[in-house]
Amino acid sequence: MQKLIKKTLIKIIILGTILCISLFLFLFYQWFDLQFLKINLASRTHSKIESQRVTYIPDSMYIGFDEALKKIASNEYDINKYNCVEFSNDLLNELKIIGIKATIVKGKKRIDSPIKHMWIAVWIEPQTGRFIKSDEGYIEVPE
Repeated sequence: MQKLIKKTLIKIIILGTILCISLFLFLFYQWFDLQFLKINLASRTHSKIESQRVTYIPDSMYIGFDEALKKIASNEYDINKYNCVEFSNDLLNELKIIGIKATIVKGKKRIDSPIKHMWIAVWIEPQTGRFIKSDEGYIEVPE
């Protein structure tokens, strides 16, 4: 009985240590990215932007984005009950919950196709790869 308790405690300690190390690495990575972004943005001027290579900086919203995609993709497609309309609406709602700005797009896969389709357009800052948040005030302006 004592051996079982010791083994269980050792497993709990090992798992706790792994979780602490993982959390530390995640937080350090987020802090490092933030510091890099501050330095990168502070060092730029208008004349330098044209000649400077822009660096892709992943943000933590990608984790939520990935989880939302997995959740919606786990649904079973059914042309009559759960098709591109339901997939798009559900994904749009999931993205709104985590604060990612997205819109539904309606169209066709090909111009000559009679079949209509619906999908999601996600707003991403092209210079950094950062998701544009729903509360940032960006609006779409027709050309």
